[in-house]
Amino acid sequence: MKSIRLFPLLSILLIALSAGCSNDTDSPRKDDEPAAPAFDLSVRNITRTSANITIKPQDKQMSYISFVAQQNFLDENGLNTDEALFDYDMEQIANYIYNFGGDLSDFLLTGDLIDWAYTDATGSTDYVAYVYGIDPLTEERLTDICYCEFRTPDLEMVEASFGVEAKAYGPIVELTITPEGYQLYPDRSVGSRPRSVAFRRLPRPFRRCRLVLSEYVLLYAG
Repeated sequence: MKSIRLFPLLSILLIALSAGCSNDTDSPRKDDEPAAPAFDLSVRNITRTSANITIKPQDKQMSYISFVAQQNFLDENGLNTDEALFDYDMEQIANYIYNFGGDLSDFLLTGDLIDWAYTDATGSTDYVAYVYGIDPLTEERLTDICYCEFRTPDLEMVEASFGVEAKAYGPIVELTITPEGYQLYPDRSVGSRPRSVAFRRLPRPFRRCRLVLSEYVLLYAG
């Protein structure tokens, strides 16, 4: 299956309704009833940092694009209509291709996408997943945008203690943080092993690496 590229600013999944309507008088659907959705879009297994997304297009041969974004990002940037969101996506894709190469086909999918793992979520945050059909040659949108909103669970605050060791190497400061009796990342099998992070080009007041930390720190479970 083709890999999916998602923009960091975009962190949502959406569902679109098909714009066409049947003229068949024998159809059981009344004229004023909406057409069947172009996509069956669903989100499940929602955790503080991830969710599984499934997309089932009616037309298995149609190319489509899907993204996940934070609801507040859409609101703050006025991306509250299909047209505005589509124009934004096309602009971002064009910028990506200009800077990193490739073409539109790198962003397109066909067929069913089952339980794709979105892993860039943050706790206590509203997200929107969305999807729409697109013509790979003309780059025209073929369907309305389908939206699916979901919210990640609240962060669980716990009290934990940490051992912190700092070493300075010229303009570089390396911190080694060792959790004491607390598993920082249980799903990544880190356990209580030390973790190090280096900071480069620190502001002048911090280059002497004078570090003051309290004994107890409040963290949220990742």
